This record gives sequence, C-alpha cells and structure tokens, in this order.
Amino acid sequence: MLVVYRYTSCFALTAVAALIPCVSLARMTKEELQQIEATRVGRERIERQVQVARDAYATTKKLAENGDAFSQWKIGSFRDPIPPHFILPPFECFDFSISPLGSKSWTVEKELWLRKAAAKGYADAQYELGERGLLRGSLESYTGRFSQSRQNVAGTLWRKEHPETIAEDILQSGVSRAEALEFLRNAASQDHLGASILLGRCYYDGEVLLKDYAKAFEIFSKAAGRGSAEAQFRLGECFYYGNGSVKDLNEAVKWYRESAEQGYADGQCRLAGCLCLGAGIGMDLVAAVSWYRKAADQGNVHAQYMMAITCTSGEGVSKDPAEAINWHRKAAENLHPRSGVAMGIYYLNPKDGASKDPFEAVKWFRKSADQDHPDGVAYLGYCYENGEGVSKDLVEAVRLYRVSAQMFQPSSAGQVLLASCYYRGHGVDRDFVDAAKWYRKAAEQGNSSGQHWLAFCYFEGKGVAKDLTEAVKWYRKAAEQGDVTAQLNLANCYWVGDGVTKNLPEAVRWYRKAADQGDARGQVSLGTTFYTDGDGLTEDFVEAAKWCRKAADQGDAVGQVRLGDAYYFGKGVPKDLAAAANWYGKSAVQGNAEAQAKLGNCFYDGDGVAKDFTEAAKWYRKAAEQGNVLGQTNLGFLYHVGEGVPKDFSEAVKWDRIAADQGDETALSNLAECYRDGTGVPKNEIEAYALFNLAGATLEEARKERDKLEKGFSPESRLRAQQRSLEIQSAIDAKKAGK
Repeated sequence: MLVVYRYTSCFALTAVAALIPCVSLARMTKEELQQIEATRVGRERIERQVQVARDAYATTKKLAENGDAFSQWKIGSFRDPIPPHFILPPFECFDFSISPLGSKSWTVEKELWLRKAAAKGYADAQYELGERGLLRGSLESYTGRFSQSRQNVAGTLWRKEHPETIAEDILQSGVSRAEALEFLRNAASQDHLGASILLGRCYYDGEVLLKDYAKAFEIFSKAAGRGSAEAQFRLGECFYYGNGSVKDLNEAVKWYRESAEQGYADGQCRLAGCLCLGAGIGMDLVAAVSWYRKAADQGNVHAQYMMAITCTSGEGVSKDPAEAINWHRKAAENLHPRSGVAMGIYYLNPKDGASKDPFEAVKWFRKSADQDHPDGVAYLGYCYENGEGVSKDLVEAVRLYRVSAQMFQPSSAGQVLLASCYYRGHGVDRDFVDAAKWYRKAAEQGNSSGQHWLAFCYFEGKGVAKDLTEAVKWYRKAAEQGDVTAQLNLANCYWVGDGVTKNLPEAVRWYRKAADQGDARGQVSLGTTFYTDGDGLTEDFVEAAKWCRKAADQGDAVGQVRLGDAYYFGKGVPKDLAAAANWYGKSAVQGNAEAQAKLGNCFYDGDGVAKDFTEAAKWYRKAAEQGNVLGQTNLGFLYHVGEGVPKDFSEAVKWDRIAADQGDETALSNLAECYRDGTGVPKNEIEAYALFNLAGATLEEARKERDKLEKGFSPESRLRAQQRSLEIQSAIDAKKAGK
C-alpha cells in the first residue's frame, strides 16, 4: 500500500477511470436493466460493473483521505453513477448502494472533500464550490420571486436553466455567496476557464457583485481568446449592447459566429437573430433559420420558439403550420411562456383538421399563467368566460383579465377582453366609460382589436363623446395593421364621408385590402362597388359577379344573395332564374331575410322553381318576422288575396301596417286601400288620403287614388288629411332615426 500512496496521482487517475463503465448503467431505464438482468450473463455483467464502481470509489476515497487533492475533488464532485432504481426488484438481492445518495449527510460529506481540495489550491474544487454557492443563492432568489403556489414551476424553470445541476443538492450546500466569490477568484487566478467566465458573469449581471461591464469585458476577452465558446458568446453580447466596450455590431457578429461554429447554442441563436435583423451582417433569413435550427436541436428554447415563428410566417423557410406547432410544443415543454400560449390557442382553434381540445388548451394556458405571462393569464380568463375546458365563471374571468391587464408588462389581449366585459356587462356591471378606457390602453399598446373597438366607441359615442374624425383615426391605425373589420369600417367611412372627405376610390382600396385577405365581407363589399358608375368608379358587372361569387363560395349569405341577384337580372353572368333561386335558397337557409323574401318571390312567380304559393308564404313569413319590409308587404298581400294562406283582412292589415311604419310605399298604398274600402279596418278616407299621399311619392297609381279622394273632400277635410299625412311621415322618420 505504501507504493500505492507514493504514486497517488497516477493511481487516482486509474481508479477514477474505473468508474466509467457505470456511466452506461446510470443512463439505462429500469426496463432496460430488467431486460439485461433476465439473462445470467447480463446479471453477472451488472454485478461485475457495480463491483468495479464500488472498488474504484473505495480506492479513490482512500487516496483522498491520504491527502490527494485530485481524489478529494473527485469524491466531492461524485455524481451518483448508479441509478436509484437499482435497489428495486429484481435487484434487491444486491447491495449496490455506494452512499446514501441525495441525503443531506452525503451532500455535506461531498462538500467537505471539496473544501479539502480547495484548501490545497485545487482549482477545479474551488470552481465547483464557487458555483455551488452562487447557484444556491440563484435558486433561492429565483423561487423567492414567485408565490408559494408557483414555486414548483419556479424550481422547474431554474432546473431548465441549470440542467446539469441537482437542485436539492445545491440547496443543501453550506457555501455562502461571499465564500463562493472567494473560491471563484482563487480559481480564476489560476486561469481556470469556468471560474473566470462565471466571475465575469457576476460582474456583467450585477446580482452578486457590483455591476462592472469593463471588468466583465476584460474577463470574457481573455477567456474568448482561449477558445471558450461561452466566453465568445458573452463577448459578443458586450459588443452588441455596448457594455464594457464601444458598441460594434460587426465585432459582435464575429464573436457570435466563433461561438456558434463551436456548437454553442446561445451563440447560434444570437447569430441567427443578427441575420434576421441584418445587424452587423447582411440580412439572410435562410441562413438565420439554419442557425436557429442548430440551436433548437440542442434544446435552446428561444431558438425553438423562433423556429415556430419562422415556420408560421414562411420567412427563410417554407410556411408549414404543422411544423410550427411541433416547434411551439417543444418550446412550451421547455416552459417558453409564449409558446405555451400558442399551444393553448392551437387547441382552442386547431387549423390542421385536428379536434378541438379545450382541456388541453387550459393546461397550456395555465402553464404560461403560472409563469406570470400576461397573455397566458388573459387566455386562461377567456376559457373561464366561455366555459372552455373549465366551468364557466365570469367573475373569475374578469379577475384574470384584470390581473393580466395590470401587470408590469400588461397583456393588450387581456385589456381588450376586460373592456369587452365592461361593454357587454359580463361578470361586471355594464360600463361604457370603463370599456373605452381599457380599449384605449390596448390601442395605445398597438393592439389592432383595441384600436378597432376604440374607434367604434368614438363612432357610436359609447363611453366617449361621439367623434367621427377620431373614429377614423383609430380605424386607420387598426386597418394599417391588417385588421379586416377596421379596413371595412374605414372603407365605409370613405364611402359615405363619415369623419373624412367622401372618396369612393379610397373606399374601394380598403375594401380590396379586406377582400384580398379572403374576407367574405370585404369581397361582397368590393363586388357591390362595381355596380356604381361615377365619382371615380366605373361600373363593371362582371367584376361585381366575380367578387360576389368568391364570397358566396365561402358560404357568405350576403354574397350568395348578391350572386343570386346577378343571375336573376343577368348582370355580369348570363340570366339564369334557376341559378338565382338556388343561390337565394342557400342564403335563405342561413337566415338571410332579404334572400328569404326574394326566394318567396321566386316561388310566387315560378321563377327558377315550380310556382308554389304555400312555399312563397312560408319564406315571406320568415323574412317578415325578421323585419324585412319586402317580406312583410308580400305576406300582407297574400292575406289580402288568400294565396298560400287563408284570406284574412285583419292579418293583412297587421303586416301592411308593420311595413308601412317603415315607410314602404307599396305597404302604404295597400294599407290606404284597406282604409278606403273598410277591409280589415273601419273605413276612413282621411287616413286613406294621408297614406296614398305618402305612397304617391314613388307610385303613380297611389297618386291617382289620392286625387280621386281629394275631389270629394271639403277644404277642411283636405287640410285634415294633409296634416295627417305629415303626422304619419314624422312618425316614420322618428322610427328610422331610432334605428
């Protein structure tokens, strides 16, 4: 044994090398180990390897006890090479335990050995003790920033940042921060690379030492010159932000590339970011994606998130929504909060034919919310508001919206959702002023929905003074971000001159922007503009029919009725009454009142379908009950003549009056006939005259009937009839204004 100790360092290296076979065992799963154990040879192999490990550990420990610094460091940094599940069946017959792994006494013992080695000036031991002390403070500080209910998440996040470290082991460390810094300085003075970089990080971050960018820059420069990939990355950061040096993007890119080409994931990710922005290097999105992919494949969570973004946008790589979701999933599993939100949105509204899964959505939103990500909190509130994956709870929804809206970096989505609750009175008392306030906060953050809704508040005078000019201003901001509804509303303002000078070509430009995004409303609106000739526009029925068809093919009810009109009148397409009736029918079954009334006309006249008064009455009634004047007038007519319904003058008068109150000239004329003849109402020639007079504005036959009645009137009766006509017109105008 004396010979052994005389050549301590050489034997220590040999003994420690004997631990290597156990590393493969440590990486095996319980099932893999059971498969090996199933054979006698495998069982004996395991036994031999474990025995080698035990002997090596025992030998190394003896060397450490004899004062060998390398062995002391090796014992102190021992990383549990035998997995805990070795002691489970079918291995209970073996005593594989080398030490009470994970116990506090074992951690203390390891630390004592490290201290012994450090006292002898062994740099690796000094570095490890310094790292332990700083990591303990880091973990305590990290979890301390979270509420008690979220400290499990905090611990998980910390482990993600320190994958090689056992957090429980670190928490049991007795190294203070002051000691840790002293250990690091001692190791760094021996040019220990890891200690130098860690000390540089302390100066750079300013959490343990006073922030000193110049000192950090000096340390990183030396370490980078020695080829450290991490130091090269951190030196790049100094140049990129101008911390400790003059800001120099070209120099930053140089060092990022040095780091990246050594396979350092953070360097690869930052180099990709520079290529995306053209910062310090020519913009090259394809190369950027290549570097993001390299970093992402190593598990760099930001790179995984950026791969998802590029696959979504198709910048530098083919657009691939499925691949984007795969990368979001990887990033979310690594606790990237934005990807967690993206996964939640995906499960609420899958785009690839997958089934909606609100429970999975809630899981991802909650993970993001547990990291205090504002959008995660907001979308979790959305789930509570709509009962998606959780029991519907409007009060909880409003609470979560408010939390997300008031965070240090508030969620503009949460502000919009909170505003909507105030606007509709969901979970809170209805309050347009508060609604406008929160819409404004979101709008000022650049949220297009907030801008659009704030514009709407100004347009309608809800919670703010009505101001069409201000409405146009906010519609424009949202429209320029591609908000389709804002584009349509801005186009409408230009079409009629609300808050802006009337400008039909400008209206068409905005309608086209919405239409080009595939929005059916924009396509119908754009198509309708081609029926106008003048004011800078040229009539074009073919273009009108083309755009209406695009909307109709998407199932848009308005587009279908407009395409039906094109076929009915032969405008832009060959006249085809059957096709017209078909498109009216498609729209009618969706509940479009105009289409229902026009389909009723087709059945009444036999246009494109077999004549059927009963079917006509059915569709007129559906339209009438929705307030459609054509449906009401024609249903009243059917009751007058008894076609498709039993003749019923009282019912006829009811529907005539409803339509007449909206100013429909045909209904006014029909109701006038009832008063003239006393059908369904008491005979009243004064009322009949007043109604014929209003209908006569467009109907010549009504004017003739008015004139006939007037011939039999005294001057007093004529005056009364004219006054009554004014009263009816005032009532019609008031009703229209009320709408």
